[in-house]
Amino acid sequence: MLVDIAHRFPVCLTVHDPRPIGTMETVCWTCDRNDWCLACPLVSGGSWRKLLRNPYFRQRLRKRLCHLRCPKGLRIVAPSGWMAGRLREQELSRFSITTIPNGVDLDRFRPMPSNRRKFGLPEESVVILHVAHHVGPWNINHRKGLRYLAEAFVKYIVPRYPSAVLAVAGEGYIPNIPNIHPLGMIDQEDLPSLMCSADVFVSPTLADNFPYTILEAMACGKAVVASRVGGIPEQVVDGETGFLVGAGNDAELGQAVTRLLSTPNEITRFGMAGRVRAEHLFGLDKFVSAYEALFKEIVYP
Repeated sequence: MLVDIAHRFPVCLTVHDPRPIGTMETVCWTCDRNDWCLACPLVSGGSWRKLLRNPYFRQRLRKRLCHLRCPKGLRIVAPSGWMAGRLREQELSRFSITTIPNGVDLDRFRPMPSNRRKFGLPEESVVILHVAHHVGPWNINHRKGLRYLAEAFVKYIVPRYPSAVLAVAGEGYIPNIPNIHPLGMIDQEDLPSLMCSADVFVSPTLADNFPYTILEAMACGKAVVASRVGGIPEQVVDGETGFLVGAGNDAELGQAVTRLLSTPNEITRFGMAGRVRAEHLFGLDKFVSAYEALFKEIVYP
Protein backbone atom coordinates (compact mmCIF):
# COMPACT_ATOMS: atom_id res chain seq x y z
CA MET A 1 0.00 0.00 0.00
CA LEU A 2 2.78 2.45 0.89
CA VAL A 3 4.49 1.81 -2.45
CA ASP A 4 1.31 2.43 -4.47
CA ILE A 5 0.40 5.61 -2.59
CA ALA A 6 3.95 6.99 -2.76
CA HIS A 7 3.97 6.56 -6.54
CA ARG A 8 0.67 8.46 -6.88
CA PHE A 9 0.96 11.24 -4.29
CA PRO A 10 3.62 13.16 -2.35
CA VAL A 11 4.16 11.19 0.86
CA CYS A 12 5.72 12.11 4.20
CA LEU A 13 6.42 9.24 6.62
CA THR A 14 7.20 9.93 10.29
CA VAL A 15 9.19 7.21 12.05
CA HIS A 16 8.38 7.10 15.76
CA ASP A 17 10.10 3.79 16.51
CA PRO A 18 12.27 1.21 14.71
CA ARG A 19 9.38 -0.90 13.44
CA PRO A 20 9.94 0.30 9.85
CA ILE A 21 13.41 -1.23 10.33
CA GLY A 22 12.83 -4.12 12.73
CA THR A 23 10.23 -4.96 15.36
CA MET A 24 9.25 -3.77 18.82
CA GLU A 25 11.71 -6.10 20.58
CA THR A 26 14.05 -4.13 22.84
CA VAL A 27 17.13 -5.50 21.13
CA CYS A 28 15.98 -3.96 17.82
CA TRP A 29 15.91 -0.46 19.28
CA THR A 30 19.65 -0.39 19.89
CA CYS A 31 21.07 -2.94 17.44
CA ASP A 32 23.37 -1.42 14.79
CA ARG A 33 23.40 -4.52 12.56
CA ASN A 34 19.85 -4.56 11.31
CA ASP A 35 20.55 -3.86 7.63
CA TRP A 36 19.89 -7.55 6.98
CA CYS A 37 19.62 -8.79 10.60
CA LEU A 38 21.97 -11.71 9.97
CA ALA A 39 23.77 -11.10 13.26
CA CYS A 40 20.61 -10.54 15.31
CA PRO A 41 20.31 -12.88 18.31
CA LEU A 42 16.65 -13.38 17.41
CA VAL A 43 17.56 -15.14 14.16
CA SER A 44 21.19 -16.26 14.38
CA GLY A 45 22.64 -19.51 15.69
CA GLY A 46 21.07 -21.88 13.19
CA SER A 47 21.02 -23.00 9.60
CA TRP A 48 19.88 -20.83 6.68
CA ARG A 49 16.70 -22.88 6.56
CA LYS A 50 15.97 -22.03 10.18
CA LEU A 51 16.83 -18.38 9.50
CA LEU A 52 14.49 -18.10 6.53
CA ARG A 53 11.65 -19.67 8.53
CA ASN A 54 12.01 -17.06 11.25
CA PRO A 55 9.07 -14.59 11.04
CA TYR A 56 11.22 -11.68 12.24
CA PHE A 57 13.66 -12.11 9.36
CA ARG A 58 10.83 -12.35 6.85
CA GLN A 59 9.21 -9.19 8.21
CA ARG A 60 12.46 -7.29 7.92
CA LEU A 61 13.01 -8.51 4.37
CA ARG A 62 9.50 -7.45 3.31
CA LYS A 63 10.01 -4.00 4.80
CA ARG A 64 13.35 -3.59 3.09
CA LEU A 65 11.89 -4.52 -0.30
CA CYS A 66 8.96 -2.15 0.26
CA HIS A 67 11.32 0.74 1.01
CA LEU A 68 13.44 -0.02 -2.06
CA ARG A 69 10.35 0.09 -4.30
CA CYS A 70 9.23 3.51 -3.05
CA PRO A 71 10.06 6.53 -5.22
CA LYS A 72 13.02 8.61 -4.14
CA GLY A 73 10.73 11.58 -3.54
CA LEU A 74 9.33 9.96 -0.37
CA ARG A 75 10.13 12.20 2.60
CA ILE A 76 11.03 10.84 6.03
CA VAL A 77 10.63 12.69 9.34
CA ALA A 78 12.50 11.58 12.47
CA PRO A 79 11.42 13.02 15.84
CA SER A 80 15.01 12.86 17.14
CA GLY A 81 18.54 13.17 15.86
CA TRP A 82 19.14 9.67 17.22
CA MET A 83 16.40 8.23 15.03
CA ALA A 84 17.57 10.24 12.02
CA GLY A 85 21.06 8.82 12.38
CA ARG A 86 19.65 5.33 12.72
CA LEU A 87 17.61 5.70 9.53
CA ARG A 88 20.60 7.00 7.59
CA GLU A 89 22.40 3.73 8.29
CA GLN A 90 19.67 1.72 6.55
CA GLU A 91 18.10 1.58 3.10
CA LEU A 92 15.97 4.59 4.09
CA SER A 93 19.10 6.72 3.61
CA ARG A 94 18.15 7.06 -0.08
CA PHE A 95 15.29 9.36 0.98
CA SER A 96 15.48 12.91 2.33
CA ILE A 97 15.34 12.70 6.16
CA THR A 98 14.25 15.69 8.25
CA THR A 99 14.41 15.92 12.04
CA ILE A 100 11.32 17.50 13.64
CA PRO A 101 11.14 17.04 17.43
CA ASN A 102 7.80 16.11 18.97
CA GLY A 103 5.87 19.08 20.29
CA VAL A 104 3.98 19.55 23.55
CA ASP A 105 0.95 21.76 24.23
CA LEU A 106 2.50 24.32 26.58
CA ASP A 107 -0.90 25.77 27.49
CA ARG A 108 -2.27 22.44 28.73
CA PHE A 109 0.97 21.17 30.24
CA ARG A 110 2.15 23.97 32.48
CA PRO A 111 3.07 24.45 36.15
CA MET A 112 -0.06 24.48 38.29
CA PRO A 113 -0.98 23.74 41.92
CA SER A 114 -0.78 20.15 43.11
CA ASN A 115 -4.04 18.20 43.36
CA ARG A 116 -2.98 14.95 45.03
CA ARG A 117 -6.35 14.29 46.62
CA LYS A 118 -7.84 13.76 43.18
CA PHE A 119 -5.47 10.84 42.57
CA GLY A 120 -5.49 9.40 46.07
CA LEU A 121 -1.90 10.44 46.79
CA PRO A 122 -0.74 11.48 50.27
CA GLU A 123 -0.29 15.19 50.75
CA GLU A 124 2.84 15.10 52.93
CA SER A 125 4.83 12.31 51.26
CA VAL A 126 7.42 12.49 48.52
CA VAL A 127 5.76 11.39 45.25
CA ILE A 128 7.75 9.89 42.38
CA LEU A 129 5.77 9.51 39.17
CA HIS A 130 6.12 6.99 36.34
CA VAL A 131 3.78 7.21 33.33
CA ALA A 132 3.79 4.69 30.49
CA HIS A 133 1.13 3.23 28.25
CA HIS A 134 1.09 -0.57 28.24
CA VAL A 135 -0.73 -2.81 25.81
CA GLY A 136 -3.19 -4.86 27.87
CA PRO A 137 -3.58 -5.08 31.64
CA TRP A 138 -1.27 -8.10 31.98
CA ASN A 139 1.54 -6.90 29.76
CA ILE A 140 4.78 -6.56 31.73
CA ASN A 141 6.25 -4.38 28.96
CA HIS A 142 9.89 -4.95 29.74
CA ARG A 143 10.96 -2.06 27.51
CA LYS A 144 9.58 0.67 29.79
CA GLY A 145 11.86 -0.46 32.62
CA LEU A 146 9.38 -0.33 35.50
CA ARG A 147 10.97 -3.35 37.17
CA TYR A 148 14.25 -1.42 37.54
CA LEU A 149 12.47 1.59 38.98
CA ALA A 150 10.70 -0.69 41.47
CA GLU A 151 14.04 -2.22 42.50
CA ALA A 152 15.62 1.23 42.86
CA PHE A 153 12.62 2.38 44.89
CA VAL A 154 12.91 -0.52 47.36
CA LYS A 155 16.70 -0.63 47.64
CA TYR A 156 17.68 3.03 47.61
CA ILE A 157 14.73 5.39 47.97
CA VAL A 158 12.51 3.88 50.68
CA PRO A 159 15.42 3.32 53.12
CA ARG A 160 16.10 7.08 53.07
CA TYR A 161 12.49 8.22 52.59
CA PRO A 162 10.24 5.61 54.25
CA SER A 163 7.02 7.45 53.43
CA ALA A 164 7.92 8.02 49.76
CA VAL A 165 5.31 6.96 47.20
CA LEU A 166 5.89 5.64 43.69
CA ALA A 167 2.81 6.47 41.62
CA VAL A 168 2.45 4.44 38.42
CA ALA A 169 0.01 5.57 35.74
CA GLY A 170 -0.95 3.27 32.87
CA GLU A 171 -2.21 -0.26 32.50
CA GLY A 172 0.18 -3.15 32.82
CA TYR A 173 1.99 -5.25 35.38
CA ILE A 174 2.61 -3.26 38.59
CA PRO A 175 5.01 -4.78 41.16
CA ASN A 176 3.25 -5.75 44.39
CA ILE A 177 5.43 -3.60 46.65
CA PRO A 178 4.37 -1.38 49.58
CA ASN A 179 4.23 2.33 48.82
CA ILE A 180 3.63 1.74 45.11
CA HIS A 181 0.32 3.30 44.06
CA PRO A 182 -1.10 1.93 40.79
CA LEU A 183 -3.24 4.66 39.24
CA GLY A 184 -4.43 2.75 36.18
CA MET A 185 -5.25 4.56 32.97
CA ILE A 186 -5.39 8.33 33.44
CA ASP A 187 -7.62 10.49 31.28
CA GLN A 188 -5.56 12.78 29.05
CA GLU A 189 -7.39 15.78 30.51
CA ASP A 190 -6.14 14.84 33.98
CA LEU A 191 -2.53 14.13 33.01
CA PRO A 192 -1.22 17.71 33.47
CA SER A 193 -2.71 17.81 36.98
CA LEU A 194 -1.11 14.45 37.80
CA MET A 195 2.28 15.61 36.52
CA CYS A 196 2.08 18.72 38.69
CA SER A 197 1.18 16.62 41.76
CA ALA A 198 4.51 14.76 41.68
CA ASP A 199 7.89 15.82 43.05
CA VAL A 200 10.01 14.01 40.45
CA PHE A 201 9.19 12.35 37.13
CA VAL A 202 11.10 9.17 36.28
CA SER A 203 11.37 7.39 32.92
CA PRO A 204 13.49 4.24 33.37
CA THR A 205 12.88 3.02 29.80
CA LEU A 206 15.35 0.57 28.29
CA ALA A 207 14.82 1.90 24.77
CA ASP A 208 12.90 4.87 23.39
CA ASN A 209 12.88 7.51 20.70
CA PHE A 210 11.51 10.87 21.93
CA PRO A 211 8.94 10.17 24.67
CA TYR A 212 6.02 12.57 24.98
CA THR A 213 5.78 11.89 28.71
CA ILE A 214 9.19 13.47 29.30
CA LEU A 215 8.23 16.56 27.31
CA GLU A 216 4.97 16.82 29.26
CA ALA A 217 6.79 16.54 32.59
CA MET A 218 9.29 19.22 31.54
CA ALA A 219 6.46 21.51 30.40
CA CYS A 220 4.86 21.06 33.83
CA GLY A 221 8.10 22.22 35.45
CA LYS A 222 9.16 18.83 36.80
CA ALA A 223 12.71 17.61 37.27
CA VAL A 224 13.23 14.42 35.26
CA VAL A 225 15.33 11.33 35.85
CA ALA A 226 15.52 9.25 32.68
CA SER A 227 17.55 6.60 30.92
CA ARG A 228 20.37 7.69 28.64
CA VAL A 229 18.93 6.00 25.54
CA GLY A 230 17.61 6.97 22.12
CA GLY A 231 16.65 10.62 21.75
CA ILE A 232 16.16 11.23 25.49
CA PRO A 233 19.53 13.07 25.85
CA GLU A 234 18.13 15.54 23.30
CA GLN A 235 15.28 16.24 25.72
CA VAL A 236 16.88 16.11 29.18
CA VAL A 237 20.10 18.04 29.79
CA ASP A 238 22.01 16.06 32.38
CA GLY A 239 22.67 18.20 35.44
CA GLU A 240 20.50 21.08 34.18
CA THR A 241 16.93 19.84 33.74
CA GLY A 242 17.37 16.45 35.42
CA PHE A 243 19.65 13.44 35.50
CA LEU A 244 20.41 10.81 32.88
CA VAL A 245 21.26 7.29 34.03
CA GLY A 246 22.27 4.01 32.46
CA ALA A 247 19.35 1.91 31.25
CA GLY A 248 18.61 -1.05 33.52
CA ASN A 249 20.90 0.25 36.26
CA ASP A 250 18.76 0.32 39.40
CA ALA A 251 21.64 1.59 41.57
CA GLU A 252 22.33 4.60 39.36
CA LEU A 253 18.60 5.24 39.05
CA GLY A 254 18.05 5.13 42.80
CA GLN A 255 21.03 7.36 43.51
CA ALA A 256 19.87 9.97 40.99
CA VAL A 257 16.38 10.13 42.50
CA THR A 258 17.62 10.30 46.10
CA ARG A 259 20.09 13.00 45.15
CA LEU A 260 17.22 15.10 43.82
CA LEU A 261 15.01 14.43 46.83
CA SER A 262 17.81 15.51 49.17
CA THR A 263 18.10 18.89 47.45
CA PRO A 264 14.64 20.47 47.08
CA ASN A 265 16.16 23.63 45.61
CA GLU A 266 17.68 21.54 42.82
CA ILE A 267 14.31 19.97 42.10
CA THR A 268 12.85 23.45 41.66
CA ARG A 269 15.79 24.71 39.61
CA PHE A 270 15.77 21.69 37.29
CA GLY A 271 12.01 21.95 36.88
CA MET A 272 12.15 25.62 35.91
CA ALA A 273 15.00 24.96 33.47
CA GLY A 274 13.00 22.10 31.95
CA ARG A 275 10.01 24.39 31.39
CA VAL A 276 12.23 26.99 29.71
CA ARG A 277 13.79 24.33 27.48
CA ALA A 278 10.35 23.05 26.49
CA GLU A 279 9.26 26.58 25.60
CA HIS A 280 12.35 27.22 23.49
CA LEU A 281 12.54 23.91 21.63
CA PHE A 282 9.45 21.73 21.98
CA GLY A 283 6.39 23.97 21.82
CA LEU A 284 3.47 22.75 19.74
CA ASP A 285 3.67 25.92 17.61
CA LYS A 286 7.22 25.07 16.49
CA PHE A 287 6.19 21.48 15.80
CA VAL A 288 3.22 22.52 13.62
CA SER A 289 5.19 25.22 11.78
CA ALA A 290 7.97 22.76 10.92
CA TYR A 291 5.49 20.27 9.45
CA GLU A 292 3.65 23.00 7.54
CA ALA A 293 6.92 24.14 5.97
CA LEU A 294 7.80 20.57 5.05
CA PHE A 295 4.38 19.88 3.52
CA LYS A 296 4.63 23.05 1.40
CA GLU A 297 8.07 21.96 0.24
CA ILE A 298 6.72 18.52 -0.72
CA VAL A 299 3.60 19.75 -2.51
CA TYR A 300 5.25 22.77 -4.18
CA PRO A 301 8.87 21.67 -4.81
